[in-house]
Amino acid sequence: LVVINYWLFVYDPELETNSEDPKTGTEDKTVSLYSSIGVHGVSAVLIWIDFIISTEKMYYKSCIWSILFGTLYTIWTVVFEILDLENHNGEKYIYQVFDWSEGLANP
Repeated sequence: LVVINYWLFVYDPELETNSEDPKTGTEDKTVSLYSSIGVHGVSAVLIWIDFIISTEKMYYKSCIWSILFGTLYTIWTVVFEILDLENHNGEKYIYQVFDWSEGLANP
């Protein structure tokens, strides 16, 4: 769910952080792009592969853990904002989609 949220609502290639190559002095978005893909893409693929090859039966009662995790994550985003914490970019939200100070907004 977090991965889908990231790629649909958060990721914007125009906002990728530029890193400057100290040898040439040129800016490069490649490192930031690979970081985004590594964190939010590769992990999702590995989880799906693990799910597919595990051949575990899925019961409705076992889905409670996913629902519980999603609920706790949403509560954490609210607590994050109430405690006035900052993400690694100095912003007051974890993802812009979860910026509770802006009110309800369409993606």
